[in-house]
Amino acid sequence: MQEWHELGLIRERYDSQSTDAGYIYFVKDSGSDLIKVGKAIDVEKRIRNNFGTIMPGTITLIHTLQSKNYHKTETLFHQYWKGKRVKGEWFDLSGEDIRWIKRAEYPREIVDSIKGY
Repeated sequence: MQEWHELGLIRERYDSQSTDAGYIYFVKDSGSDLIKVGKAIDVEKRIRNNFGTIMPGTITLIHTLQSKNYHKTETLFHQYWKGKRVKGEWFDLSGEDIRWIKRAEYPREIVDSIKGY
């Protein structure tokens, strides 16, 4: 009986809205130098449509990564940088933060979500 309880806790840790594969993208707005951390099935289409809003500056794609659970992965990145959130999905990230994104040396929980766990 105890084993099932422990499996339930593991299942709770990794369950999320869905296990759909998609992409996490990081874009920079030249007008504000803020970084948007978002998710999409088709990143190019998402950027081309200006995220459903009018952007004051030019948008530059910084990095993308594929995730087997992109809903959860995006949420985890947002939680990771909660202290740097400016508004919604926009964050005031440093050059070191951007280098960290590109190195992909993420905490285990983010890595696990990327793998779909």
